[in-house]
Amino acid sequence: MTIRSTDRTPVQTPATSARLRLLASALLLATLASAPLAAVAAAKAIPIFVEESLDHNGRQLPLGKNSQTVLDFIARQSGLRLEVVRLPWNRALLKAAQGEGLVYGISKNRERLQVYTYSQPILTAKVWAITYGEPRPNLQSPADLKGKVISIGRGVSHGMAFEEARKSIFRVEEDPASQAARFKKLMARRCDAMLFSFNQFNRAEEVESHLQKNMLPDFKDPAFNGKVFYASTKPLFLDTIHIATAKGHFRHELETIDRAILQAEKSGELGRLTEAAP
Repeated sequence: MTIRSTDRTPVQTPATSARLRLLASALLLATLASAPLAAVAAAKAIPIFVEESLDHNGRQLPLGKNSQTVLDFIARQSGLRLEVVRLPWNRALLKAAQGEGLVYGISKNRERLQVYTYSQPILTAKVWAITYGEPRPNLQSPADLKGKVISIGRGVSHGMAFEEARKSIFRVEEDPASQAARFKKLMARRCDAMLFSFNQFNRAEEVESHLQKNMLPDFKDPAFNGKVFYASTKPLFLDTIHIATAKGHFRHELETIDRAILQAEKSGELGRLTEAAP
């Protein structure tokens, strides 16, 4: 009941005030409930673990421009705040397996499928074998690596076919994140070949040109002056690359990322981005 004074200003009883407070609370809850999901998801940064890359002095190299472009695109399309955290690859995998965040750049193998939930494929990586010295080997398939010692990054997998081949065709040695150190190992004949993903190239000549004109000069190490490296005739493995997280964690975020990937794939925008991604 509202009691009015002589100047016609409403006077609230204690019961009326209580009803108004309840109404205000209800309106506040309704407003919060109707907030856009993207805005709620973006309120908290989500760690996304990415493999570190070190120069010959052990200093962290910046994230590749094209990888950063892909991650920025996924964040923009999904509406999620993704915080890139650079780590040694094994540690990145471990932290994601513990449910502490997402991991970017992961491929599938049987062991990982027991631990992680994967996004839709972001790209299909072309995995090339890199060799040093004469005569230039004619590498056209994994079988051509029979009995060889192959260098890969520590904790790296290049997909299901690679995992089968490492058991029966060649022997793998896992090396640190310093790419320059891996090239020096190859020069010293302590391995027969290295595996690298170069998604943007379709021919061996393009890979070799990239090595000579871009990758080796970036090391800024005179030990590579005049050195020539060769690529396999064609990619030896094709490996789908994903974002993943521990089973049972970040379900909504991974579903949101999947929708963004599928939409971008349908429009062709994802393909244009990943064709240039290393």
